[in-house]
Amino acid sequence: MDKSKAPPLQSLSLPSRPLTSHAISWSCDAELAIATLEGIHIFLPEYPRNSSDGEKPPSERYATSPQFPLFIQTSGSLRPDPAINAQLCLFAGVRELPPPPPPPGGADGAGGFPGVGSGPITAAGASLGQIIRVEWSPSGLGSNLRPVLAALSGHGAITCFGEYVDLCKGGSTTTQVRSFKNWRVLWGLGARLPLPMFGAERPAQLGGDVAIMNERITAFSWAKEILPGRALLAYETDDADVVVMAVQFYSRDSTPDEKGWDIREVARFDASGPHVAKDALDPDFASSSSAFSLKWSPWVTHEGKQIAALSYIAHNHVGFRRVVLEDFWKQGHTPSIKIEDHDMKGICLSLSTDAFLEWENISWNDDGVLNIRGIIASPFILYPFQIPVTGSLSAAIPPHTTRLCSTTYPSQEVPTNPITGLIIHHADPSSKPPAPHYSLVRQSCTATNQDWFQTTLPEDVMPIPQWAEDLGQRSVRQISLTRALRGKDIDSDDSDSDDMDGEQDAPDRDRLDTEGPGIGAVADGDVQMREPDVSERRVHPRRFRLWGLAASPGDGCTAAVVSKYSTQHPSRRDRAEVMFGWYVPGEVEDEVAGEKTIPPPPPPPPPPAKATTEARVWEWMYGRGPEVPGTTTAADILPLASSLNSLRRQFRDVLPRIRCVFCDTAVREQGAEAVCEKGHSFATCVSSGMPIMAPGISRVCAVCGLRCLQAAELHKLAKEHLGHDVTLDMHAETCGGCGGKFIV
Repeated sequence: MDKSKAPPLQSLSLPSRPLTSHAISWSCDAELAIATLEGIHIFLPEYPRNSSDGEKPPSERYATSPQFPLFIQTSGSLRPDPAINAQLCLFAGVRELPPPPPPPGGADGAGGFPGVGSGPITAAGASLGQIIRVEWSPSGLGSNLRPVLAALSGHGAITCFGEYVDLCKGGSTTTQVRSFKNWRVLWGLGARLPLPMFGAERPAQLGGDVAIMNERITAFSWAKEILPGRALLAYETDDADVVVMAVQFYSRDSTPDEKGWDIREVARFDASGPHVAKDALDPDFASSSSAFSLKWSPWVTHEGKQIAALSYIAHNHVGFRRVVLEDFWKQGHTPSIKIEDHDMKGICLSLSTDAFLEWENISWNDDGVLNIRGIIASPFILYPFQIPVTGSLSAAIPPHTTRLCSTTYPSQEVPTNPITGLIIHHADPSSKPPAPHYSLVRQSCTATNQDWFQTTLPEDVMPIPQWAEDLGQRSVRQISLTRALRGKDIDSDDSDSDDMDGEQDAPDRDRLDTEGPGIGAVADGDVQMREPDVSERRVHPRRFRLWGLAASPGDGCTAAVVSKYSTQHPSRRDRAEVMFGWYVPGEVEDEVAGEKTIPPPPPPPPPPAKATTEARVWEWMYGRGPEVPGTTTAADILPLASSLNSLRRQFRDVLPRIRCVFCDTAVREQGAEAVCEKGHSFATCVSSGMPIMAPGISRVCAVCGLRCLQAAELHKLAKEHLGHDVTLDMHAETCGGCGGKFIV
């Protein structure tokens, strides 16, 4: 793979702006999702690859197009239809779903949403169902081990989207690039959606073996990756309950050709916080709701158990509840989860609406105690913190008023520009900084408000992102008021002619007319100046609003969602833009030799502990990451696979026994292909080295583009040539050459 063939990372145009902050989410496979007023925009990345058989590789078809050539837009309003969970219930053995609830007020017509929750408005179904928040799951919860996308709507429901390939029907193996052909609405939670019962009691109306979830979900968060096909999802209800759900995607031994989801509740606790609730008419009452109030910390391993902290934000309080995965989570079984009766630690702070929290990606061992750090955003002020996830619990905080802990009002001056996006950069395990390094964006970017972007990273480690430099220049640029009032340069890109016009107007900006009606004589002999002409005034024509900030899986590049507005006219266009920042090596001039050289890049950020091949390839293209073995040319992949893949060693003596399906002659290996004595050539399975002699028995890797025989075909060959009791050492769901995920 040639790095120069990587598609250029250019800005993405969106037809509408987001509804809330934190509107962007980047998956573990470098897929992007942005929630806007018109729906969710999902972008799939493209990886450049080389071809060994003379055919044009798929990446060359996009040589002139920027990155993310494939995208889809969902509906802007999601209705919690019970049919969403039909496949979920069918996999659990429930054949018939309960009838849908009647529409509100007994009105006629199918599909009415009667509302859910404890509020007088939400219980009447008043929401339009717009998207409030999106977040990708860990790897493995969708087909081909891909992540799935969860979206929270105003109805109080979580709707999950992703790829689903029906193994019973089979999939086309001729596809060479990814597409949205197999994307589906997979399942949903809350808002009167049916959920199969597994013996756990929950406050719901029973309908046979199905529970009708009479809960309005206000926030949710995915836990970090535990095991492939298994994850924990936490959500909060409007009754201040936090519920932890175990989500699995697997196939049962009895039906290996049928895969489905198993979702069940494993824990629930009260997250109302220690502060005594105030009446809405109280003079000191302040709203504190947030759709981003839940956040999982990274998992740590201690005494054979996996431990994480689940943070929740209540009224002027941040609580941390310890979650312990006590035993190995066997697929298809309920995990053994232990959640403490009270918070392991609590912090009382003066918090406003849309407060949120972010965690650092690693833990620190301080004298045998594992600590995890993070940052709380009020969302106006940052509060770094550190909590121990091992050791004894702190005493529970007794109920009290905010006046007692002095959090009724902020203890310092509060900025007026809220934080809408925060990234905590990956830390170097060998060097613990005093506080986590972060970058943030605030909501408003104007010429007079230049604190909208802040970072604590040294510039020699990570330069200012391109999108931040671009916005900074565009926000302070000036043109004449006449041009701004005509709407020029408001909805179009900057051009050289615009700058030239501005330079021509600049000398006249402070010019004083000395003749004509502009000067008048007064009694004391002074000269009175007239007001400058409107055409001579200079204004800033643009202002910007930032809706979110996200980092790529390896923290090598960033993306910000921005919308542009005019400072002189009411906003008439409702568009947004996704802008990127990545590492570009710059030239430095040698003062002695007088030559320009490219200095070596600074050390890359530490990769995630369980980074996927897709994430590592992305970081190699745009984020200072090292080259990924197995993703270069086919000639490089095959020797690598031969030396590292034990499955190839198992099938090493099988190839001489294989006969050509056309002429029944012997087959020998020739480079990346297998060729018979009469010249019939076959593609080679990169996992096993066996020739692929029939259609429909192999799968294509989305990263390197090579094929691997399906697991059933490999077991068939092993049974025929190696014996009935042989155990194959293989990973059936990933490519044997580069470790990438399959297209179908």
